[in-house]
Amino acid sequence: MPDDLNLSLPPRKSPKERQAGALQAVAVAALVIGVAVVFFFFFNGKTRIAAPSGLSGKELQALGLKLENAHLPAAAARTWTEYIESTKPGNDETARIWFRIGKLYQDGNDYERALEAYYRSEAIAKMDELEPEISKRSAECLEAMGKFAALDYELEERTAVGKPDSSGGTEVVAEVGTWKITRADLDMMIEAEIDAQLSQLAGDMTP
Repeated sequence: MPDDLNLSLPPRKSPKERQAGALQAVAVAALVIGVAVVFFFFFNGKTRIAAPSGLSGKELQALGLKLENAHLPAAAARTWTEYIESTKPGNDETARIWFRIGKLYQDGNDYERALEAYYRSEAIAKMDELEPEISKRSAECLEAMGKFAALDYELEERTAVGKPDSSGGTEVVAEVGTWKITRADLDMMIEAEIDAQLSQLAGDMTP
């Protein structure tokens, strides 16, 4: 056996040295995790800021117009919604685009989404040039959905002179024991009865 072969064990570290080594390993691990977290949130944040389709504002505008010309209203409406989310235009432009989205959904007979878009347009910015058209189209959507009670409230609010009635149909019109029937409840019962009658006659009626 060669004389220079060292078979002795390395000197045993003291408790303080072992503790210092453990703390150093923990610090290195924390640093690595911290860097990973920073990179994750940095790149994930960039992904959220970008449009879901990865298209720029101008590209989304062009795509929206192209889909409109192809008579694909639902797809065009989704594209314009994405345009709003990604470019965040001013209130006036946003209101105009929501009105445009409402018209697209209405053209596609999706009256609920159309009505939501019209109401969003009004909520973001009241615009004199859009108000009469929104009023007319909102009434058309409510009528198409058979929401005649809501249509009544809508017309009452928009045509009221001075301060409109803000009760929203909550005034009590009848009481049965402890049950208080509001105007809105009564309208809903009337609509339900009309729908039930029409369903029975549907087979004998033309579209």
